[in-house]
Amino acid sequence: MSRIITRRRLLTTGAAAASTTLLAGCDRLYEALPTRPLLDFGQMLSYRAHRLLLAGQPLVREYAPGDISRTSGWPASRSRWAR
Repeated sequence: MSRIITRRRLLTTGAAAASTTLLAGCDRLYEALPTRPLLDFGQMLSYRAHRLLLAGQPLVREYAPGDISRTSGWPASRSRWAR
């Protein structure tokens, strides 16, 4: 079965491979001292952009204390961590 390689498929596959490669190297980049301020600056810009875009909206749904029940209705977990 032969699949025709289209330009769109080649570009999307290449972009996915390149982004995966870059993400794999992010830890090493963050640990390098010269790049840490640049990455922190990008994180701060992302944070401020989210705050600007969602200025009038709450980030999570808020509930009154009366809306929250003591039991969730789900059966108790039987894992060893639930003891």
